[in-house]
Order: sequence, then structure tokens, then C-alpha cells
Amino acid sequence: MKHAYHQQTQQADVPSLTDLAEVELSKYVAVPRQLRASDPLTWWHDNMARFPLLSAAARRYLAAHATSVPREHLFSSAGDIADDKRTCLLAENLERLVFLKADVM
Repeated sequence: MKHAYHQQTQQADVPSLTDLAEVELSKYVAVPRQLRASDPLTWWHDNMARFPLLSAAARRYLAAHATSVPREHLFSSAGDIADDKRTCLLAENLERLVFLKADVM
């Protein structure tokens, strides 16, 4: 019985990943804002040790994804999407469709 209590106590002392992320997020929110002209990737690189969980997410979501689709092909795709039947598409919807088509390729 005492052994089971000791295991539960040890497990309760170890913070969960969610707890660690919440603490890290609270620390991040308290950091003064950076100038708009500053490079966010550089900032996250410089603060990687301070915010290990958030910096991993920043690397994943802030980095530009490489593409093997040539620019000319993207513009050609835009012409295919915005044909005579779709002239009423809003610019933002056309942009989304071109992005999705390029992402699928």
C-alpha cells in the first residue's frame, strides 16, 4: 500500500507536458514585444533555450516550406483556376485555391 502511494506521489511531482507548455507560454506572454522590423526567426533562435517548446512550434510554423513547383507553373495554375467560368472569384479565394493546388502537387 505504501509503495503505491509513493508511486502516485512521484508521478504527481513530475509536471506534465501541458503544465510545462502553460508555464512557458506564461513566461513568453510576459516578455516585452519586439519591434515589427525585427526578424522573428532570429528571435526564436536566440530564445530557444528559454522557450524550448514554443521555439519548436515557431520553427515548424514560421519557416517557409520549400516547394519544387516552379514559379511559372504557379502562375499557369492561377490562369487555369481563374478561367472564364470563375471570373467572380474574390482575389483572396483565388489566392487560396492557387495555394491549395500548389500544396497538393
